[in-house]
Amino acid sequence: GIQVVAAPDLDMGDFQSTLDFFAPVDCTYLTSDTFEGQDLIGEFDVYVDCGDVDEMFYVVGAFYDAIYEAMVIVLAQVNDAADLEVIDQALNTLYLP
Repeated sequence: GIQVVAAPDLDMGDFQSTLDFFAPVDCTYLTSDTFEGQDLIGEFDVYVDCGDVDEMFYVVGAFYDAIYEAMVIVLAQVNDAADLEVIDQALNTLYLP
């Protein structure tokens, strides 16, 4: 599953505390990376060992939308490569009025 949350009052420069706030407590941190898309910049963390499912990992991303000046948080459970495409599609089709 995937959840996308827009938060207009969060500071664009404070990616790490946003990622820490949304980090899953029952998973093991694996790695971090940066993201730069069409109108989004940000960072994401990857977690593994989330429960009893071996092939699953969890992505927590904090992105800043420069047009709408809003932080966008993405929480996603990833079971295979197709799920990564769903995350990309969700970010590419994000609409903030």
